[in-house]
Amino acid sequence: ITKSGEGTNQSASGTCKDKADNVSDPASVTGIDIDKTKPVITGSRAPLANTYGWNNTDVTANFACADTGSVQSGLNINTVTGATLSSEGAGQFVTNSGSCTDKAGNTADSSTVSGISIDKTNPTIVLTITPGSPAVTGWYNVATGKPTVTFTCGDSLSGVASCTPPVLVGEGANQTIAGTAMDKAGNSASTSIMHINVDVTAPTINLINPGISGSYLLNQSANASYGCSDSGSSGLVAGSAGCGGPVASGSQFDTASVGSKNFTVNAKDVAGNTASQTNSYGVFYSTGACLGSAGHTILQPINFTGDSVFPRKQGSTVPAKFRVCDANGNSIGSAGVVNDFRITQIVAGTVLNTTNELVDSTTPDSVFRFDPSGGQWIYNISTKNYNAGSTYFFRVFLNDGTNIDFDFGLK
Repeated sequence: ITKSGEGTNQSASGTCKDKADNVSDPASVTGIDIDKTKPVITGSRAPLANTYGWNNTDVTANFACADTGSVQSGLNINTVTGATLSSEGAGQFVTNSGSCTDKAGNTADSSTVSGISIDKTNPTIVLTITPGSPAVTGWYNVATGKPTVTFTCGDSLSGVASCTPPVLVGEGANQTIAGTAMDKAGNSASTSIMHINVDVTAPTINLINPGISGSYLLNQSANASYGCSDSGSSGLVAGSAGCGGPVASGSQFDTASVGSKNFTVNAKDVAGNTASQTNSYGVFYSTGACLGSAGHTILQPINFTGDSVFPRKQGSTVPAKFRVCDANGNSIGSAGVVNDFRITQIVAGTVLNTTNELVDSTTPDSVFRFDPSGGQWIYNISTKNYNAGSTYFFRVFLNDGTNIDFDFGLK
């Protein structure tokens, strides 16, 4: 009888018979234990890999042997051991050493823990800043624009898992920008750049006086009024270099001569950003009282009302007189007050002729002359070429850009 099935304490019995048909008493064999199943060696690793399948420390492979199957005879020999991997590399493995045999003499097959990837080296990270240098002031300003810090990461074994994206640096002083690289094994490296100054906001100027297209009288007392501010990070340069005009705010600005003028205020911050504001203004002669009579208008004997009529005589003269004063009532007699003197219209009855003729004089003076005793300008108009029954319109062109218009008729 052959027993082939696994089991413990099995038995077998049998008889024999001779040729005379005598049968023997039964004979039995007991205590038959059969175990055909090999023990099994199982492996494990510590620590486990991360989600990328990598470790950044040593990995120990452990092995255990156990008897398996429906009938287990028990282990007889178990010298199974593992090993610790410390070398970097991808896809490494450990196979157990030693052996494992059960009491039935079955020997376990060896076991392997595979897929062990170890990376202990930090990734690389390099930063660049663009533009590479700030302005000479040490600040990134309007001219340079805001800088961008870019990080370049690398890892030759497990590969890069994350790298800080580019950073556009905002306004601020003494800033630090840092970046980090992480590889798939969990190793990291960082780098940073410090002392970044950014101010891309230009200063602002508030120029109040002189006002835009402002009008001021000659020698008028008028003080400049302006201020500057900087909402950026660097602040204004100290003193007039940071905010200044032709004169300091609160001081008299130029009204010492007539004409169109400019008043410019410049501002500058520490970062080197600049701003400029220019207001154009005019300085004029006063139209108020001037030495007891009206200023900036024709004087007697010509009526400023336009109703003067003079007799037409051969070689007759009509004196044209006027005064211009400054803001303080001082009559101005300096050269250049009168730019030109012209006849602009002639009206004869209902006929109007527009003209642009020079005015004849009965004296050698072909221009207005200043009479210091009367504090007035005088021009002796010759009417010898004028016609009776006509009205003549005149214009005195002053160097402040204004005019004095008057007219008279002849009879």
